[in-house]
Amino acid sequence: MGKNDSGKSTFAKALAGHPDYEVTGGSVMYKGFDLREMESEERATVGLFMSFQSSVEIPGVSNIDFLNMAYNARRREHGLPELGPIEFYGYVAPKLELINMKTDFLNRYVNEVDR
Repeated sequence: MGKNDSGKSTFAKALAGHPDYEVTGGSVMYKGFDLREMESEERATVGLFMSFQSSVEIPGVSNIDFLNMAYNARRREHGLPELGPIEFYGYVAPKLELINMKTDFLNRYVNEVDR
């Protein structure tokens, strides 16, 4: 949050490793990692990436499929076995209940507006 043109997006892009931005000095530490030594893909695997306020809908890709793929990518990075769709549903459904979200959300397409 901040004023327009205050550099929020520029700062976020630099942290995420956008190729148009170069950090020329110092270190940028996140969770014990120096981001300057990591490719953008590596930064994403430790949980640092950019998302957008007005993302486009992705027809054909459900939220549960997207979340399962992202979760399994993190598990692979840590040498853990992947969870299949049924196992992942058993893992994620209780988490939605904790934050008072309906599990119907999982079957919607990514960024689909609730109708």
